[in-house]
Amino acid sequence: GGGFARAAGPGFVTLFNKEVIAQIIDVRKHTRSETVKANTRDGIPIEVTIFITFQVEKEEADMSPGNIVYRYEPDAIFHVNYAGTVIGGESASRWSDLVTPIAANLFITEIARYTLDQLYEVDSDGNGPKTEINKHVKRSLERNERLEGIEIFSVGSGIIVLPEAVREQRLKKWKAQWQREIILKKARGDAEVELRMKH
Repeated sequence: GGGFARAAGPGFVTLFNKEVIAQIIDVRKHTRSETVKANTRDGIPIEVTIFITFQVEKEEADMSPGNIVYRYEPDAIFHVNYAGTVIGGESASRWSDLVTPIAANLFITEIARYTLDQLYEVDSDGNGPKTEINKHVKRSLERNERLEGIEIFSVGSGIIVLPEAVREQRLKKWKAQWQREIILKKARGDAEVELRMKH
């Protein structure tokens, strides 16, 4: 009668009386990306592309009908069937399109906690604030009630893209630091030469 009745696997499926197909759900892994525009704590606008890999939750044990290749949790199918927003009786967005906008909003909030210099910091293992942001966003997605029935595998982010003016300013600052270092080393070298010549 227009409500969710059951999840039916692949192959030939006979519909019951008054039963209709709500939607076909791809239970394979999905990867989505989106470019996020955000401001750092010091007010600098940045762009970063985020990547999320997810799929419909799978059953722990293989209890799916006919031992199918892509297993699924029937309850998860129920949740993702109703995950899309409904406008005027028609689904406006599919369940697989919900993950990246939620992740993008989380990224915007997380990036605002760091200054631009902090975002570029990395430790000896190559980990930095971006690694922590990715982990925090993944945990938040896993706890989000709107994404019930969806298993989040990974959350990642690409390189930070800066506006041209900010990039030039950072380049000038970097050049100035190196030039200062060169002048200091040259002065030390000249002093050492003069001292040796006097000796």
